Amino acid sequence: MRLRYAFGLAIAVVSSAAISADLGTYGEVYEISEQDMFQRISFQASGADFKSKAEKKAAEAKQWFESAPQKVTLPTTDVTRSYMVRHVLNVISDHKVPVFVEKSSGRMVQTPTQNISNYRVEHRFLARKGDKINVLDNPEFNARYAFKGRFLVFNPDNEVEKNFVMEVAQYDPAMTLITTHGDILGLSEETGKPVHLLYPSLESMFRLERTPSLLGVADKDGETFLSVTQFGPEQTESKKPNRVISQYWNGPVDSEEIEIKTVNKYFDPSKMNEQMGGRP
Repeated sequence: MRLRYAFGLAIAVVSSAAISADLGTYGEVYEISEQDMFQRISFQASGADFKSKAEKKAAEAKQWFESAPQKVTLPTTDVTRSYMVRHVLNVISDHKVPVFVEKSSGRMVQTPTQNISNYRVEHRFLARKGDKINVLDNPEFNARYAFKGRFLVFNPDNEVEKNFVMEVAQYDPAMTLITTHGDILGLSEETGKPVHLLYPSLESMFRLERTPSLLGVADKDGETFLSVTQFGPEQTESKKPNRVISQYWNGPVDSEEIEIKTVNKYFDPSKMNEQMGGRP
């Protein structure tokens, strides 16, 4: 019954479209009037419900900032000191991957561009047991963490550190300010640029020990490191803090005898392959 009804309705629609007769006018015709969107938004915004929700959200945000826990507690630097941090990935099993090799030239290709019969498949080492890989030399790592700029970590309760940061903020637009704790909105207003909270992950990555500290990336003997410079009173009380920062912008001033902290991490490709159902 439903099928016959639908079929009849389809015929009626097609038939009506083919007829161009004037069927007359039924009832009054009115011009379509669309409400102005700006007026509609203004009307919605002036409503009591909208205002109460906005006020509630603002109150919640204020409460969160006021009660934000102190993420990190670090002592104040007593002497200027620099060190570097190397993150090393230790390979504990051989890792082979299948590759296509041209039979004629022996050239390895990632994607075959000829008939597949012109290639042979070989399993070559991507990493060997005992390999030590500097994670920071990986372009994807640097792109992910965007270590092109610099981070200046400070304790907002220390007036000397705070004044030092206030001065630096005016001269170095590429500098990211990070506070160990406190009201980041209020600090942002004082410094005139965004201030972020220091989370334990960043503290651990740089092996941060004291404040104020300048964090960034530095190269030494063709290898990439995370660099940390702790500024002592002779630097934070300087009348030209921008010169202090520019001096250490690309890492420690004397990198020949600099201390290097190595963070070892371990990687077992064979277990990963087993989990993925592949061959070691």
